[in-house]
Amino acid sequence: MKSAFKNRTALIIIDAIIFLLCIFGVYRVALKAYLPFNVTSNNSYLIISELITEEAQVAVKDTILTIDGYEFRNWEEIELYTDGKNINDNVNISYFKSGQIAYSSVSLINYYSVFEVIIIAFVSALFIFLSIFVVLKSDEDSAILFHWANISLAMVIAMTSANYTVGPQFLSRFLHMLFLLAFCLTPIFFMHFISNFIGWTNKTYRFVLLMFYSIGIILAGFLSYSYLLAVRNLSLESIQHYISIYNFIFRPFLLLCIIGITSVLIYSFIIAKDAITSKKLKWLLFGFLIGPVAFAILWAFPLMFFGYPLMPEYLMHLLLLSFPVSIAIAIVKYQMMDIDLILRRSMVYSIVVGGLILTYILLLTLITDLVKGINDTIPAVIAAVMVAFLLQPVKNKVQKFVDKKFFRLEYDYREAQKMFLDEIKNSNDIKSLADKIVTQADALIPVEKIGFFIIRQPENRVSILAHKGFEILIGRSLKFDEENLKTDLSIPVALDDEVEPGVVIESADLNVFKRWGMVLVFPIKSPSGVFHAFLVLGTKKSGARYYQEDIDLLNNVAANSALTIDRIKLQKELIIEHLEAERLEELNKMKSLFVSNVTHELKTPLSSIKIFTELLKEKAGCESEKSQEYLDIIEGESDRLKRLIDNVLDFAKIERGIKTYEMSVVDFNHLSLEVLNMMQYQFKISKINLIMDIGSDESFITADKDAVEEAMMNILSNAIKYSEQNTSITVSTFKRNSYVCFEVVDEGYGISETELDDIFKPYYRTKDTNLVKTKGTGLGLAIVKDILDAHNGKIIVESSLGKGSSFTLQFPNESSNKK
Repeated sequence: MKSAFKNRTALIIIDAIIFLLCIFGVYRVALKAYLPFNVTSNNSYLIISELITEEAQVAVKDTILTIDGYEFRNWEEIELYTDGKNINDNVNISYFKSGQIAYSSVSLINYYSVFEVIIIAFVSALFIFLSIFVVLKSDEDSAILFHWANISLAMVIAMTSANYTVGPQFLSRFLHMLFLLAFCLTPIFFMHFISNFIGWTNKTYRFVLLMFYSIGIILAGFLSYSYLLAVRNLSLESIQHYISIYNFIFRPFLLLCIIGITSVLIYSFIIAKDAITSKKLKWLLFGFLIGPVAFAILWAFPLMFFGYPLMPEYLMHLLLLSFPVSIAIAIVKYQMMDIDLILRRSMVYSIVVGGLILTYILLLTLITDLVKGINDTIPAVIAAVMVAFLLQPVKNKVQKFVDKKFFRLEYDYREAQKMFLDEIKNSNDIKSLADKIVTQADALIPVEKIGFFIIRQPENRVSILAHKGFEILIGRSLKFDEENLKTDLSIPVALDDEVEPGVVIESADLNVFKRWGMVLVFPIKSPSGVFHAFLVLGTKKSGARYYQEDIDLLNNVAANSALTIDRIKLQKELIIEHLEAERLEELNKMKSLFVSNVTHELKTPLSSIKIFTELLKEKAGCESEKSQEYLDIIEGESDRLKRLIDNVLDFAKIERGIKTYEMSVVDFNHLSLEVLNMMQYQFKISKINLIMDIGSDESFITADKDAVEEAMMNILSNAIKYSEQNTSITVSTFKRNSYVCFEVVDEGYGISETELDDIFKPYYRTKDTNLVKTKGTGLGLAIVKDILDAHNGKIIVESSLGKGSSFTLQFPNESSNKK
């Protein structure tokens, strides 16, 4: 057969042309544009599922209505439309957001990342070089068919749907037509190759192949025509027509071919009569299951039925490599690697033995060259001893690697441990620690149930803190009797048949564990022997046993959790001690200031009393009017002194909890007038204008008259103290809802919002540097608060810095209660 399809020179020339076309195809792929977000279809609506860039004004879960006026139904229609655009082009979209239609213009971005473009280029180039390699090694018909199957697969990857405006438009569109042709023929080439490879060459099978080739070519032509109409007209109908043909005719045809190839391979393997054919078919099956079957299950089927694939495109390309590579091994030298070794895990021993033999030879050569004149037996013995020491560690390393990559482990142990332990170490409270452990452990080792049970002190009871599946134990607690434990719980407790044989555990009580759905329990115990908690797991969702790696990981989690809990508790104790020390220091400062202020407050009225008493003695014959003024001052200062002493004594009673109140019916307005009359002296000496608006109606409250009087006086004293001279203080009484109110409004300095919650604390003094010199005990408002609380009343404070404050004392209205 000397046709161009079999002549090696002609094949290489054709391959070179296709290679150049593939380069141009990869260039088009690199310039492929798409929206800055991904969408999913939901009942003919496009829902934004992921934002690729943050520049777009849209958000996840927004519904796309139109793109440049087109009402697309799925992402493939959008992809075909944006293939006619360039990166950074703008498209106008309308979308449904928060119950309203919104409009926006978004800039198109790269569909493929640089990494994905490199993967496409690498995989397609590898397919071409692999096909050339095989055809150079063998001129059998099966090798030629494999060559064309590989070349067509390279074209499918490199000439995939991309920007059709790049370069000459006819070339870009021609490349896409080649892509469609290659895509339709690739599965048929592989089907033809396998039938030829296993010796199925009868007329019936040739007729079936001819039928498939005919269908593939006709389908490629139909798709190409629909594609040209779609990109030329750019009408919604033509775009949807092309996508419909692609999805509902071509993809089922492709899946039918894959199912056919799989059936042929399995049937051929079953009926294979010799070891050589069996080994070749094993290689084919191995590659086909990893490549095309995985492509069908994870890519083609999901696209048909769900509208999106289950794996990234670049990963699908890499998986497809397995099929041609395994075929190349089967064609060129099926004995190159024994597939049975992979399937039976004896590859481990081949690698280990080969590596150790090579090591032995190198060591023997090195010792012989370095030490001249030594007996030949000695280097051999030394090398053998060194290799013997290496045998077990190397074997364990390789065994673990192969086991993890090819067989049973669901996670990478080292990475999982590092990530898990970092999460634990970063925890700052026990609840978040428990949540992280439950979430991460379930993610790494999916289980039916998992719970973190804390031992609460000092009750010494075990209760659930975080869990999945242990709803039955919410709100319940169990007594933890550490003294009567039969073991020190230094190792995990588990059901024997749920753990891999050889793992060190303590056998659990079968009835107790089965009752609560437990399989494995890890005690979380500090190095000092203190029990903090338990990590409890149920059965694995996979139904598999817990492996040694699972136990090792969870043991590390338990140990580090114990250390973290020790740290959290120590930090908490230190913080409490620090806060307590700060509180005591602040209290000492406040009390020192209190003593200083009380001393000053006592001296001031005493000095006034003494001065004016001496004046009366010296001027015994002075006018009665002047004498009366002096006596008024003495009386006012005496009242002021009495109020100060009463405040100190009352607060002492409040602090000791022995303050009592004698309740009686009090005329509120009358009492207010009495208080204002008693405060006239203080208003006068402070040069503050008093404005009174006392209600004339009867308002009665049930209260301790002296206490209410004290509260009113303290509020008035406070207003005077923080007001400038020649300002006004307005005092009014009124009814509001079921309360009678005593309101004091001043034009003083005001109070900042940050201090409003603190002014009723004992000994509190403002931090305002302008007011810090204002004298006072810091007890007045604290006493007012206690009095109002005792009377089921309220204090309403409103203030504005620089404008003044308003204090309203509200007492329950006795008359409204009677009604």
